[in-house]
Amino acid sequence: MARTTFLFALLLCGQPLWGELIKAPKKIDTVQMSPKFDIAHAGLRMAIPQGFSRSTLLSNGMVMLATRAETIKATQSLSVMCYTLGEAFTPESLAKSLMDDLTDNLSIRRLKVLKKTPIRVAGTDGIAHHLSYTQAGIKTVSITLCLIRKVTPPKWSNPSIQPLKPFQLAYIFSLEIAESHAESLHRTFDNLVKTIEMTDFRRPVEVPWTFRGAYLKNITNGVGIRKPNGWSGSPSPLGVTLWVPDYRLKSVPSPNVEIASVLTEPGIDAKTCLLRGIESQRKQGLVIDVLKQGAITLAKKPGYEFIVRKRLFHTPEAIAPTDTPKAILIAEVIEVLRGVNLPAEKDLLIKTVDGALKRKTVVDPKQQRHVLVSITLLDSTQAQATTLADSLCTSVLIFRPRVMGAPEIAPESVPRVDGDKIADPDKPTPSLIPRVSDIKPSAPSAPTAPFDPLTIPRVGSPKPKESTKPLGDPTKGIDG
Repeated sequence: MARTTFLFALLLCGQPLWGELIKAPKKIDTVQMSPKFDIAHAGLRMAIPQGFSRSTLLSNGMVMLATRAETIKATQSLSVMCYTLGEAFTPESLAKSLMDDLTDNLSIRRLKVLKKTPIRVAGTDGIAHHLSYTQAGIKTVSITLCLIRKVTPPKWSNPSIQPLKPFQLAYIFSLEIAESHAESLHRTFDNLVKTIEMTDFRRPVEVPWTFRGAYLKNITNGVGIRKPNGWSGSPSPLGVTLWVPDYRLKSVPSPNVEIASVLTEPGIDAKTCLLRGIESQRKQGLVIDVLKQGAITLAKKPGYEFIVRKRLFHTPEAIAPTDTPKAILIAEVIEVLRGVNLPAEKDLLIKTVDGALKRKTVVDPKQQRHVLVSITLLDSTQAQATTLADSLCTSVLIFRPRVMGAPEIAPESVPRVDGDKIADPDKPTPSLIPRVSDIKPSAPSAPTAPFDPLTIPRVGSPKPKESTKPLGDPTKGIDG
């Protein structure tokens, strides 16, 4: 996981260097650093060089990305990755696995390790590699710093849950610069490492996030959100999902947010829809206690809210027939469920006075739309969940879904058959099927060449995309 995540970040961060083909940055003799800032949930404090600006994160596990540009494209990049490691990893073995992965990657040519240096940063031993390579025709130099931090997780607020074991976190700092400006690489890196500090972790639920970052939308389902910088997210089959790793709890995604839009029958309210979901999960074995419920407003529309506590138990198998194993509590979460019901709209083709068909949006009387916001928090309080939900829901977007394909024809616009009868739009009618007598003979066509299967263009198999699933799965156990 460590190798794949780092490689993905390096490839994405390498693309800004294409700006070297447009215009080179101005050469400077000294590197000035901006004021320090905290990446609180990753236990990190650092500064970036002046002229760099923080950008939207590109991959899972990335906690900071900054680029520098004097044109529309950046010419330098600085990224920081953070993820959980196995107990057997050391800085040397971590650095070796990353270099092996880069060596095997076909998109990177002429990779050379110019220098390998042990280094101590923020009281932690690490390994730095000075690299040169060619990517997309651009000669690039970079310095990659690998640090490992040992973490002792806190005890669960519920003592019935088995505590986590100590683990390790990897921090990967990557600074990339075009080879023509290699003289500034070491100066920038030297100033960077002087600013790095390891701080106490703050759980994501304790960080005051600002939901005013990049838009994350699913236009097919008509939902979205403005996610804060530092969160990961992606479209999902029913809407969007976003999360942020809780590094104190072994990188488990908490909070984990799902925004979904589904169609349901008319005549039921948002409360009923939410209760159906709760009862469905109870049938799957979850123990769910309702802590609070009541009316709320979501995206300026009236809705309903449930705050519940979910617990997952595991009952071990009996060793002897007379044994009665006791159920073991595996995980406990607080979940905020907010829902709103809206009219379902659809497009119809309506016949106008002049006989033309015109698109018109109408309300579908046979179904309605239910939008759900689900916020799941591990080992948190009801007050923390409510505060986060209130802040997050201010940036939730609900808009009209964009349906693919041609709209249906309104029944009253379908051609009439036998005077006053209206044709069924779901069935073919004689007026829509051409009669044999109406078909005019066409001119003879030129002879065609014999069929040759070798002339059919072939399309290669698509490459598998990197997974955007969050690190860890609370339902399978933290240490699992």
